Amino acid sequence: MKSIAAFFICIVGAILGVYIGLWEMFIGGIVGLIEVLKSSDIDAYDLAINICKIIFAGPVGWIVFYVGVIFATLISGSGKYKRFIRK
Repeated sequence: MKSIAAFFICIVGAILGVYIGLWEMFIGGIVGLIEVLKSSDIDAYDLAINICKIIFAGPVGWIVFYVGVIFATLISGSGKYKRFIRK
């Protein structure tokens, strides 16, 4: 039962990693950058935020995925994280 729950947590972590990294940060950053550049009054803060979202989209997506994998490993009770699990 633990391994099934861990599997689903790992899948949810992968889906969230793709969603946050690809959709929210990468595509959202591109759309936000286009909106900033289309406006007549360009705000430097919005421009910088959207460029940073595009640059850090990959690492943030991987971090979200790895957090899901670590949590799934803790739930399953296997791997190098065994010492953190109380019985």
